[in-house]
Amino acid sequence: LVRRAELLGLCAVIAEDESASELAEARAVAYLDDRSAIDANLVGAVLALGARRADHTRLARYFDAAQNDATPQERRRFRMALADVRDAPLVQEVLGASLTSAIPTQDVALLLARLIGNRYAREAAFEFVQAHWPELRERMPAMLISRLVEALPALRTEAHRKQVLAFFSANPIPTAARALRQADERFRLAATFRKHAVPALRRWLSKVSVE
Repeated sequence: LVRRAELLGLCAVIAEDESASELAEARAVAYLDDRSAIDANLVGAVLALGARRADHTRLARYFDAAQNDATPQERRRFRMALADVRDAPLVQEVLGASLTSAIPTQDVALLLARLIGNRYAREAAFEFVQAHWPELRERMPAMLISRLVEALPALRTEAHRKQVLAFFSANPIPTAARALRQADERFRLAATFRKHAVPALRRWLSKVSVE
């Protein structure tokens, strides 16, 4: 079962193989109808993959499960899977939910961090954080804001690095000061890596394609 979960992660979550993704989506739909439809160690990945391809109706079912499922573990699985949506209006819906009781306060920072890690949502998520900071600050325990800050290097660009530093300079969070320094370092290290690795990778890919 562990190997099946790893294989699903490689083929569908990372490689985004179409057939594997379609199968996982079907499993997600089945799981919404029957919580015994798939093995427990596959649930997290399957729900995330189901969220990637979600429409409004499926997202509504995720929200319902996140609030009303029988166990805290199941409710949290669905809440965290919300961060994997890709459709822009649905991203906005999930972001908006972070300001409501649909997302418990202890999960707000974690959900936003996962959205920033989602390449289809990260720009919108960071814009949302800045636009709604006072409300979000009230909903996030101080010690968990670090988790949000730690995710910000996923924004990648130098412009974003400067924007992040400027934002938290204007809105300082003492409990996240160390996380902010580390995020700044990760921004810089990633930029340096891309600067040196991208040209070499392009040369290698060009050589492979020619051969």
